[in-house]
Amino acid sequence: MISDPLDPYIFTARFFPLNFHPFADFGAVLHAGIAAEFEEHGGLHDDNANDNNEARVTRAYHIQLFNDWAKTVPGFSNLITKFKTDPEVLDSFIDMMVTAAYGGRTDDTGSLKYDGLIYMLKDLIKDKIEPPIPKTRNGSKADHGWNHGTIACLLCPMRDVEDFDADSQAYTDLVKCGFLHGYTLVQTWHHISTGPSSAFHKSRQATKPSKGRMHGLQAPNICNIMYTTVQAYFTMSNEETWTSNVGTVDLADMYYTVVDMIERKSEELWVKELLDFWKE
Repeated sequence: MISDPLDPYIFTARFFPLNFHPFADFGAVLHAGIAAEFEEHGGLHDDNANDNNEARVTRAYHIQLFNDWAKTVPGFSNLITKFKTDPEVLDSFIDMMVTAAYGGRTDDTGSLKYDGLIYMLKDLIKDKIEPPIPKTRNGSKADHGWNHGTIACLLCPMRDVEDFDADSQAYTDLVKCGFLHGYTLVQTWHHISTGPSSAFHKSRQATKPSKGRMHGLQAPNICNIMYTTVQAYFTMSNEETWTSNVGTVDLADMYYTVVDMIERKSEELWVKELLDFWKE
């Protein structure tokens, strides 16, 4: 069977949400990054002279994301130089890449819609979500999140369970989260990266190759940890369609803020201990 020569690029595009940014406009990232490369080599120019400061900052960030991602794609710079004189073909190629990237994220979201809820349980074999949430085609998420008694209770730290039981609504209004050490995140990360069986049985061989190894990653990093976090948060919510805004929480802002903080504080002991925890 003859493979499409574009398959390697489509494959790496699917990795963009997981390891670079789940909410970034990948089309804008590609357009900005490719235009910057063309400008650097005296090709097509992106007319941005009249951009305001916010637009320039956004464009610079998109170019940074593009450069970081392009490093994982062997031969990408050579490939796109072939599109310099054919903008229509370039646009079609970018559309294919965007579709692949969003497809990768959507596949993870879909696989977690029901199965992801069980990762809130500490013992995946013995514990159960009660009442169970039936799997139905195109089913509603109205009974997820705070609308489900067990899920709402599991969102509450153990030290606060008595407060939750006394007045669940009052507690919900004041809920606070831990910071990236919870077993829910670890189990969800395994589900996304190495398959559901590795979430249930840490010593069992994964049902599929590790996404990280397939893309050359040696260990979890803050980008894919936070990707897991926003996927888990969305799964537990009752939002029906992918969005960065869940209640009063802006998941895109949360993602960017945490990634930026961890990268800036990478030499601090607590950050090193956090990443060591994820490497175990």
